[in-house]
Amino acid sequence: MISHRESARVRPARAASPAARRILIVDDEPGIRSFIGCALAAAGYLPDFAVDGTQALAQLRECRYDLVILDLVMPGMDGVYALDRMLGAHPDQAVIVVSCVDDVATKLDCLERGAHDYLTKPFSLAELLARVRVQLRDDALPPSRPASPGEDAWGAGDARAPEALKRRERRRSSAATA
Repeated sequence: MISHRESARVRPARAASPAARRILIVDDEPGIRSFIGCALAAAGYLPDFAVDGTQALAQLRECRYDLVILDLVMPGMDGVYALDRMLGAHPDQAVIVVSCVDDVATKLDCLERGAHDYLTKPFSLAELLARVRVQLRDDALPPSRPASPGEDAWGAGDARAPEALKRRERRRSSAATA
């Protein structure tokens, strides 16, 4: 459950880079937008806000965001349709779905559509911030080099590459073919 007490224990983001990471929070509930936004700002991120999918898509046309935190149940354009439109226009856009919808079918549907993560409300603020850090860490991985014959990017035939690198490579290959 979200609690104000928890925000005092939240670790700040790693040393803020000169260009702080921009995060778009899309939720029709002002209290949720504000609470997540304050926590992200305290952790060194630059939060921005949209009240629904339509506004989020308009903002994504104007600005590049490092991450989108997206609610599903909103008036007007719902989060699933917004997710499809976002990823259709920006296939490499990182998206964490944060929703009160707690059924496995919806979670799997969002992940298969391209969401990077799914967190059910009510949620722990510390967990949300940890998931944000993980998503932004994926983007901070150094560019991969082509593997030598008989070797993958991790060394002599080590096929245990982290899932994050595999996701990044899939995003690159899909962006290259688009």
